[in-house]
Amino acid sequence: MLSTHSAPVPINPPPLQGDGYSVVHIPPRQLSDADIVSVLCDLFAGRAATAFGESLDWWAETFQCDLAAKAAGGVVLAAISKWPFDQRASAEGVKQLQAELVKRARQILARGVQP
Repeated sequence: MLSTHSAPVPINPPPLQGDGYSVVHIPPRQLSDADIVSVLCDLFAGRAATAFGESLDWWAETFQCDLAAKAAGGVVLAAISKWPFDQRASAEGVKQLQAELVKRARQILARGVQP
């Protein structure tokens, strides 16, 4: 008598390799925004030659075109000023730049490029 609780047998099981194991493809994990920013930080700090298949020169060319003048000014202000009130004033521009960089990286990842 057959048990009604047995697992179904696949109609088309994956092919076995020469070692007797089947090949299972696992999709790459979705990178979080923090993961993407970490990869970009490695590039900008000189710890990596590329990020998502693109060089520092490529990423640097995209900075201004992604931001409105006020946001870009905020990013520059954050880079050149050490005053706490300037850092607060520039926070929105820095946040927008980070969002644009993450968006650009996700577009590259969608094409199948690896970090």
